[in-house]
Amino acid sequence: MVRPVQWICLAALLLCAAGGMGWGAGSEGGGSPAAAPPFVPGRVLRLELTLPSEGVEKLRANRRQNVRGMLREGSGVALPVQVHLKGTRGSLRGIDDKPSFTLDFGPSSGEAGASVLFHGLRKVHLNNSVEDPGYLNEALGAALFRSAGVPSPLVGHAWVRFNGRDLGLFVLKEGFAEEFLERSFTQAGGVIYEPGTGHDVDEPLARRFGPKGGEDLELRTLAEAVREPNLRVRGTQLQKVLDVDRFLSFAAIEVIAGHRDGYCLAKNNFRLYLDPGSHRFVFLPTGMDQLLGNPEARWRPEMAGVVARSMMELPEVRSRYRARVGELVTNVFDVARLTAEVTGWLDPLRKELSPEAGATLEAEGKSLLERICLRRAYLDQQLAIPDLRALMFTNGVASVAGWAPVDPPAGGSMTRERSPDGVGVLQITAGPRTAASWRSTLLLEPGRYRFEGRVRTTGVQPLPFGKRQGACLRLAENPSAISPVLLAETPWRSVATPPFVIQGAPTEIEVLCELRASAGTASFDAASLRLIQIPPDPEDHGGKPPPLR
Repeated sequence: MVRPVQWICLAALLLCAAGGMGWGAGSEGGGSPAAAPPFVPGRVLRLELTLPSEGVEKLRANRRQNVRGMLREGSGVALPVQVHLKGTRGSLRGIDDKPSFTLDFGPSSGEAGASVLFHGLRKVHLNNSVEDPGYLNEALGAALFRSAGVPSPLVGHAWVRFNGRDLGLFVLKEGFAEEFLERSFTQAGGVIYEPGTGHDVDEPLARRFGPKGGEDLELRTLAEAVREPNLRVRGTQLQKVLDVDRFLSFAAIEVIAGHRDGYCLAKNNFRLYLDPGSHRFVFLPTGMDQLLGNPEARWRPEMAGVVARSMMELPEVRSRYRARVGELVTNVFDVARLTAEVTGWLDPLRKELSPEAGATLEAEGKSLLERICLRRAYLDQQLAIPDLRALMFTNGVASVAGWAPVDPPAGGSMTRERSPDGVGVLQITAGPRTAASWRSTLLLEPGRYRFEGRVRTTGVQPLPFGKRQGACLRLAENPSAISPVLLAETPWRSVATPPFVIQGAPTEIEVLCELRASAGTASFDAASLRLIQIPPDPEDHGGKPPPLR
């Protein structure tokens, strides 16, 4: 029987092929406030940016240096503007390519301190979207966050001409400035902090908006709270300095939308606002050009951001997070509504592009709609599964069951067998390119463990590429928790991972019986697969086993 979400997926793809359906004028999606004119869905602004030759040379030498220029929209009056280039790693392009720009219309952009704003905005960004050929992810992500009650800048599109050269389509995005804060908070006089590359809240952050000076005492308080070892005290301290309820929505949408380059999953692409109304920090999303890359990404992943990791160690927060994910999947990640929102952008954007670029856009739009459907179906399936109970140990030993095959190999097989010597086995027979595993998900209380079992290999040959060639036991979450790897002909052999540590709170792990090979068979003795509790080693201080989190 076809489930309702599958019918909606089919309808989504048909809508995409038919050119979609638009939003009403002034709507940002999700019941957000009326958009400023540049951000009316389906509108593509025509912008011409002009810089003097000396300004271009300055940007060649230093892309972050502000230079004076002029910006004209359509046939309107040219506005004075300060310009610098933006972008990191994959999106960074030079001034002679298709760069991303930050445009500042604040007082410094005009003569004698005059301020001539762009549609009432002091700052906007023009993103080249080289990592999102569909030009859709940023708008989708922003709409999801706003629908969940998390402030996010407005997003639109523009066709840009620079010094007489057509650069093409750009994502137009509102900057984190006073207008954004006035629309999003009851008080706009707080501080916006921006992290340096790879920096978290317990590392140096730069003030990008708000009062200058000060000692950033609240930041230090937040950093101390996330490091507090007493969980009850930690929870109390975090409530005082962090908007916990809004952070749960922020974290949930990052995970639901697969914002793999965001704060929770990558310790990247975020801003912090110290709200003067509540005296608490609010996390703000940014950099959402890569969403929904893996529709089957876990809804309770290992968190990279220290605030997310610290919060998820609190049992009451874990319960609230699960409830919030379920609530937002139902009320915000609605396939029919998201289909309308995405397809509402496609037709106007397609008209701005060449036939070849338009075909790419259409394919990207179709792919995005497919991933939305697959993500919703997967989340519905996973959220219907009751929470795991902590694994029970008897005399420090717990057998592992609940094995499921993952990535069955083309030209090979994954079966449950009884070997000629009477052993019940989980078996993987390799095809030419095999990276397959039997997996089980477990919930472990804090402690020190190892994963062990018996493995046999027959004719196992390595792949011509990659790591971990052969058969092994390992943990998905901890690259160092891997047993010796077996190749060729190996009789039954007991192997084990190095000890690993669960810290802070009960944690889900995934254990694997894995084969990476181009030929041969690996057999795993099902009855021998088990977790062993290891007493703490009082002498193991500097060289503790790597923690899972």
